[in-house]
Amino acid sequence: MRESLAGAPSLRPAAAGVISAPARLAKRLLDLTVALPCLILVAPLLLLVAVTIRLTSPGPALFRQVRLGRDRRPFVLCKFRTMYSGCPDDVHREYVRKLLTDSRPPDGGREGVFKLDGDSRVTPVGRLLRRTSIDELPQLLNVIRGDMSLVGPARRSAGRPRCSAPATSGGSPCRPA
Repeated sequence: MRESLAGAPSLRPAAAGVISAPARLAKRLLDLTVALPCLILVAPLLLLVAVTIRLTSPGPALFRQVRLGRDRRPFVLCKFRTMYSGCPDDVHREYVRKLLTDSRPPDGGREGVFKLDGDSRVTPVGRLLRRTSIDELPQLLNVIRGDMSLVGPARRSAGRPRCSAPATSGGSPCRPA
């Protein structure tokens, strides 16, 4: 049975993880209708940010990471690089390990549970990009390509440990947001 709100059909799946073809099409059209104009509007900002990153620290302007998408299919996620190029990720891996295993996990500081406070790997420009979430804007390309959706479950890193119960860890049939 489909859920509805005041009699209007919902895009929420009828059964756990099942999205009808019309709902999938509507979601895709919404993604394109929003993402394309947004990308066009922010294109000058994207160019400015890319040039600024390249001028202020060596390395590429974009950070690419393999994430798991719909039906656990891998895709390459794009974000602006906010850390110095070539930094090891052992600090973050240890933080995530403690989040998952410690009885009193760290809170991450002022920025929230998933952001490390005072991370020395983050560039000065990167701090500003993270604070304003501008580093996330290249993901509009992922949305346009169909790798991600503007609305849906969070994308998961291909190397990140699974935290969900076995009954739900089969991967989402939904495109990640």
